Amino acid sequence: MLMRLTFLNIAIVSVIAMATAVPAHSTLYCEIANSSDGFAALRAAPDRKARLVMKLTQSHMVLIDDTKQPPASAKAWVGVSAVPSDDPRHILARGWIHKSMIKPDTCG
Repeated sequence: MLMRLTFLNIAIVSVIAMATAVPAHSTLYCEIANSSDGFAALRAAPDRKARLVMKLTQSHMVLIDDTKQPPASAKAWVGVSAVPSDDPRHILARGWIHKSMIKPDTCG
């Protein structure tokens, strides 16, 4: 009987641990930096000439997507998902943003 309870306890703890495990990718939300244009460009590719996906303003935040790696020639770009500041669970668009458009020390 004791062995059966121990096995059941281990199984329950294992299920809880798997359900609450931290994902392998990051969950860093960052604020958009101020710009003279009044927006930051979310691009379809890590290039300033790439198609504009969305204009991001101070009412948006970005979720860093560390699964998207830019080519060596575009290291100044970051793969992100754009979210509204008031509801970061709602993804509006995915794309690339230049690192200079992410407000320093706001990711967390």
